[in-house]
Amino acid sequence: MRIWHVPYGELDGQRVLGQHNEIHALWGLIVKYGNPWGGLSSDDQEYLMHIHTLTVLEMNARGWNGHQTPLNPIVRRNVSETLQRLKPLEERQALDRWHLVLRWGGVYKGRTPCPTEYVEPISKYWHQGGCLHDGPWEDDTKLCLLCKRVKRKPNGEVVPR
Repeated sequence: MRIWHVPYGELDGQRVLGQHNEIHALWGLIVKYGNPWGGLSSDDQEYLMHIHTLTVLEMNARGWNGHQTPLNPIVRRNVSETLQRLKPLEERQALDRWHLVLRWGGVYKGRTPCPTEYVEPISKYWHQGGCLHDGPWEDDTKLCLLCKRVKRKPNGEVVPR
């Protein structure tokens, strides 16, 4: 799940490492092999490089030095072209923060002090009783992709992971 639009200090360590892995996988799929994915195409490689750079900077801020996997651009494009096609930043950040709260079980786990923007999603999480499991489900494991805490049985019953 891409969570690219909040300041990366708000991510927990697992998300930072997962994001780094994901950007390399998407680079291969989209740029190297030319397969569009999630609204991105090979024209968006400058944007993907930007996300990669921000991720590596956050890894360094956490003391995880020694990054050895740079991305090799094929064609240079402008990041702003990609950003113009996306929803407004405030909407993307709100959705990313909501997804983080769902994954974290209703508590903030970022590196930096908790920003005030998390008050509303954390309150919503606890008010509604946690994740409603009303988003996408992983095809093979039947895992809720919003919280990754429950699975759906063949009979439709939702059980803890």
